Amino acid sequence: MVQRRYILTSTVLIFSALLLLGFPALGVAVPSQPSPSAGVVRFEGKIEAITASQWTIRGKTLFLSPETEVLEEAGRAEVGAWASVQATWRSRGELWADWIRVLRPAGSVEQMTEFTGLIEKVGEDSWIVGGIELCITPDTIIEGRPKPGVPAGVRARLVDDCWQALEIRVYRALDEGQDVEFEGVIQAIGPALWVVSGVAVEVDETTIIVGEPQIGRLAEVTAVLQTDGRLRGQHLRVLPAEDPEVVEFSGLVLEMRSIEQHQEWDILRLEPSAAASTATILVDQRTFVDQSRALAAPGMWVDAESQSDDLARLWAQRIRVERPIPVVVVGASPSDLPAAPSWWPVDGRWVYVHSETALPLSLIAGTPVQVEGLTMGNGAIWADQITPLEANPD
Repeated sequence: MVQRRYILTSTVLIFSALLLLGFPALGVAVPSQPSPSAGVVRFEGKIEAITASQWTIRGKTLFLSPETEVLEEAGRAEVGAWASVQATWRSRGELWADWIRVLRPAGSVEQMTEFTGLIEKVGEDSWIVGGIELCITPDTIIEGRPKPGVPAGVRARLVDDCWQALEIRVYRALDEGQDVEFEGVIQAIGPALWVVSGVAVEVDETTIIVGEPQIGRLAEVTAVLQTDGRLRGQHLRVLPAEDPEVVEFSGLVLEMRSIEQHQEWDILRLEPSAAASTATILVDQRTFVDQSRALAAPGMWVDAESQSDDLARLWAQRIRVERPIPVVVVGASPSDLPAAPSWWPVDGRWVYVHSETALPLSLIAGTPVQVEGLTMGNGAIWADQITPLEANPD
């Protein structure tokens, strides 16, 4: 389920870009600084070393400034923790961290990932897909005929600093007329051609360009692959300089629907003492879904980070899935019994009584009760059954 857009690295396309950029008649703007000395990059990985002025994350050296934000809501920033990074290339090829967010503390459960990328290398015990090195074991399930340049879907887990491939699904090779989507840093802009992360994209009067074109900004590209390997741009969306506001919430998955190239998840937001509400988040190949604790399915608890688009839809950036835990709580029922759905305080716990909770008609306010249900990720209880203790002395 979890995938990410892949960046094409075709030698033909890059060589064509260099040739086209070499002729002023095309009017193509040459970047003021060669890659990687411009642009913003994002990645995630294990923190391998920390000093006062620089860190090492996934083999990359990051320089920190007084403006660098280190976000530790999910755990302490220390060697062994898993973190996401946004950083900017400086003119001398140095990578300066804008922010570092701890996603998983050191010593936590295994990291899982799913993504789609182009196959770059196929070896007996090691592949490279979408820039990620994969360890291949006898248990790795491989579907299709792999070869460099062909896209593949990957499901892997992190074992001893290596992404161990659990399953690789090799897709068919790119054909003439096939749509290609990827995201990258704008390195050159001209009336006939753009270069995005080393990939030449031809533009003309039919190309739809959204946003303010600017070298160093991120862009989402939709293009058509031609017979000679060239990409003709259909839609180029320049991402804003600042990220849209991140919307974070937790809740219970009610329903999951497949809609064309994405999924829609209906989430019941359960915040103790507040009215429950339903939100719909959109999940696509860019969404990172952490299923190390439980597989995504209706009835699971999720913590979601989403961003709103121009149509006010919530596109999920990251989802962590947890399985609710069965629990039994004994305590007094509220002094007044509000109608379902409602929150009940029982033995210092918040209990959500919903329309399907089994409730006896003879229940009296303020009397001892036994609550059977599920503990959600935020500590609240989803009540399946509430029984007076007098009716169930055992």
